[in-house]
Amino acid sequence: MKSVWLSKVLFIAAVSLAIVSCDKEKTTIENPPVVGGKGGHAWLSVVPRHEKDDVDSAWIYIKYNTLDIPQHYDDSQLVVRVDGRPRAIFTDLKQGDYYIYGRGWDNNRSLNVAGGFPFTIKSEGAKDNMELQLFR
Repeated sequence: MKSVWLSKVLFIAAVSLAIVSCDKEKTTIENPPVVGGKGGHAWLSVVPRHEKDDVDSAWIYIKYNTLDIPQHYDDSQLVVRVDGRPRAIFTDLKQGDYYIYGRGWDNNRSLNVAGGFPFTIKSEGAKDNMELQLFR
């Protein structure tokens, strides 16, 4: 009788020890890195300017997922008049980093102008308006 009772106690102790000592592997869910590009709901409206004037003869280029000056661009737009100002509008963008570059012709000063800078869309569905300063 004692041996049956002792074996039950030892069995329960062994099972309890096994349950307590087992450590379930904790899984952490990491947010995927934000990658700029097409496929989102944000848009970006770019107005090219030289000094204090809008430049209505310009191309605007965009590179997805970078803040550095690229050698090649992913998309481009010829500016058109929207709401009385020359604009290039890039739609369906995702949250993330972009490099914006523009080049054009300043009719008032008869100069070729160009310039660019990095830009970050901070939220999905953002509607950003920016002025891109172009230089000689």
